Amino acid sequence: MTCSATLRRRATRFALLFTLAFDASQAATLTVTNTNDSCTSWLLGGRCLRSAIAYANLFDDADRIEFAIPGNPEHFQRILLQSGLSITEPLEIDGYTQPGASPNTAR
Repeated sequence: MTCSATLRRRATRFALLFTLAFDASQAATLTVTNTNDSCTSWLLGGRCLRSAIAYANLFDDADRIEFAIPGNPEHFQRILLQSGLSITEPLEIDGYTQPGASPNTAR
């Protein structure tokens, strides 16, 4: 068996597993737990903002991203992006879910 045939078979199994494991008709709430710009796939345990957006883009329902980044809630958390984010499906990103978050009152 060739390497490409093996890869095709694995990809087919993954696609089938993905289809059976997730109900695309329900919106998801995804919780970001780190400040990394990028990480592994959401399906493989990556919990950064970029992987949450990539996962939300897989479905046409309106997903929601919340934040629970560990650390002292009195010190703000910052995600330094190395490139733009591509949001292609309806999505709500609620930064106020991060513990300690409050509206900016600086003028």
